[in-house]
Amino acid sequence: MRIGLNLGMLADEPWRPVLDRFLRLREEAGLEAVELHLEGALYRAAFGISDEAGARAVVEEVRPRVAALGVHLPFYGINPLSPDPRAGREVLERSIGWAGRVGADYVAFHARGGRVGDPDAWIPLVSSLAARAREAGVAFGLENADDLSRMDAVSRVLEAGRGMVRCCLDLGHLFERAYPAFLPSKALLRINDLVSPFPFLARRGLPLGIHRSWEEALRSVAANVACLHLHNHDGRRAHRPLSRGKINLRGLKAFREDLKEVPFILEADYRGEAAGEVRSDVDFLRGVLS
Repeated sequence: MRIGLNLGMLADEPWRPVLDRFLRLREEAGLEAVELHLEGALYRAAFGISDEAGARAVVEEVRPRVAALGVHLPFYGINPLSPDPRAGREVLERSIGWAGRVGADYVAFHARGGRVGDPDAWIPLVSSLAARAREAGVAFGLENADDLSRMDAVSRVLEAGRGMVRCCLDLGHLFERAYPAFLPSKALLRINDLVSPFPFLARRGLPLGIHRSWEEALRSVAANVACLHLHNHDGRRAHRPLSRGKINLRGLKAFREDLKEVPFILEADYRGEAAGEVRSDVDFLRGVLS
């Protein structure tokens, strides 16, 4: 299995020291994959698409040392559904080009633009971006997050992609509540989930993890997965370490053969955790898959 890390979640530092930390972890823990982040508004370790030093470091120091290299596209503060290309589409296309230049195997895309749960609104854009990714020599992965968090919506866009769109399946996000679109109701549910001793007490929009297994979601896309994002969910927050949440990940072993070429990207938020937490999660995952 190709186990790796998302560098944006590894440490709250600029990309250079975080990259050095990953290279040490790669040696110590035998990591075979990495996912770089381009979302600079949220992650200090993100790479800039205009930073030639960063691109050169990836080409010379990272690409030769990993079996799988992914790039997470930016998503914060842009609206790619806007008719104005400066609102997001242009940024995404340039980011895909950057991924191609550094030799990435895939890009991961969050659909975020205010059309929550509407796959038909996203199909033309995703198809266009997937075509751009093919030109750049990278696979295009659609993540189940933000506006397309429900698996039925994700599957609809995958089917419309005619083989050019793959899935970056995020097991932690499968557990998150699908909040309603209207802000007052959403805000009340969100407050309850965060502060109540009984998160998800209100049954509306329950997370998939309560009424349907994540294995079912993975089985539905296993033949078309670009990467697997792994983190746990404690009922309030996502991006928890693998052993500290409500999702039982031991069923991953059943998919070992189907996903033997797929990178397993650890995406717990290690920025506030001790360094040993990463190694603990790697050991935990190896134990689950063995």
